[in-house]
Formats: sequence, C-alpha cells, structure tokens
Amino acid sequence: NLSITNGTCGLYLNGQTSVSLSNCDVKNNTGGGGIKISSCGRFIVNGGTISGNSTTGRGGGICITDMPIAVSITDCTITGNTAATYGGGIDYTVSSGGTLNIRNSEISSNTATANSGGGIYADIGGDGSVTTKNLTLNNNHADSGSGGGIYATDSLNSFEMTGGTISGNSAKNGGAVSVNTKQGASPLLSGITIKNNTATENGGGIQVTTGKYLTIEDCTISDNTAATYRGGIYAPGKL
Repeated sequence: NLSITNGTCGLYLNGQTSVSLSNCDVKNNTGGGGIKISSCGRFIVNGGTISGNSTTGRGGGICITDMPIAVSITDCTITGNTAATYGGGIDYTVSSGGTLNIRNSEISSNTATANSGGGIYADIGGDGSVTTKNLTLNNNHADSGSGGGIYATDSLNSFEMTGGTISGNSAKNGGAVSVNTKQGASPLLSGITIKNNTATENGGGIQVTTGKYLTIEDCTISDNTAATYRGGIYAPGKL
C-alpha cells in the first residue's frame, strides 16, 4: 500500500510501458492534481482512494494525456476532486485509439469548475471506447459545461454503461450523462438508475446529440430536471 498526500502533483508518470497501482491512497494534492499519466501504454488501478486533489488545469483526480492508453480502474473511489477546466474526477484526452474501462467503482462529489465532465471527461479519438460496469456516479458537477456525471465527445467509437447509479449530478447540459459518439455509433445504457440530476439548460438526466441511436435497456430514469428542454432525456432523433 502507498499513500501520496499533500503535494503539488501527487504522482506524475511519463513514457512507461505499463503502470499499475494497487490499494493506493492519493489525497489532498493541490495545483497539479492527484495523478498525471502521459505517453504510457497501459494504466491499471485496483482499489484505493483518490480524493481531495485539485488542479488549475484538467483532471483533478486523474489526468491522462498524449498517446493511446488502455486504462482499467476497478474497485476504486474517486471523490472530492476539482479541476479548473475539464474532468473533476478523471480527464482522459488522447488523439486516437484509447480505451477506458471502469468497474465496481465510485466517482462522487467531483467538480469541473469552468467546463465539462464533473465526474469523467473522455475525449478519445479514432477507435476509442468507454465501458463501465456497476459504476456509481453521484453528486458530481459541471455547471458551466456538459455532463455532470460523465461527458464523452463525438470522437468515440463505442460508449457502453451497464449497471450502477447516476444520481445528484448537475451541469448546464446533460446533468447526469452527455454523450456525443461518432456518426454511426450507438451508445448503450443498460440496467442503470438515473435519478435526481439537474441541467440548467437541456437534458436533466441524459443528453445525446450525435451518433446513430441511443439504446436504453432496463433503466430507471426518474426525478431529473432541466430548465429548458427534457428533464429526463434530450436526444433529438436518437432514441
């Protein structure tokens, strides 16, 4: 077990083939965020807590940049982190071909102050994908942008969320989820409870603006609100 606390940037790694962290606590690092990964081939997190970190840039808890990276996060808590721009909890921005897989984890009470992705911001170009299973996304905020819980850009080839709860998040658009996959891709939400999320403009629960169709299976979507259009789902022509 490793504890990294009260630094400027908790952990910065550049150029490694593979990085694996098990049951690490990364807490209360200010200015540069909790963990920054650049130009690595693979990044694995098993267990541990990433909390109370902040950055003047992107990715308050975890920031992943540059080359395509296979990212796997399992049994992890990412909470109470702040980014001045994108991705209060996680920012994953690469040019092409990356994958983000999150399982059995909690991402809560994170904030993207001036832009999108309160919990997660994913901008993965080319054949990139986001897959989550049994993810809790609660009380994250992107009140000046989109995707209070999670924001995924139109560069993605695949977006699938299965199981879990998305509750109490807020954003300008897409209080819980804002997803904009490539034309022809079909985002999937399955077995998720989406409740009590808020948008100050469109899509209190879900916003989908590109892609082919949005597929929703066995989900509960309730008590979400939007000030302008569609408290539950804002997806013009995509359902």
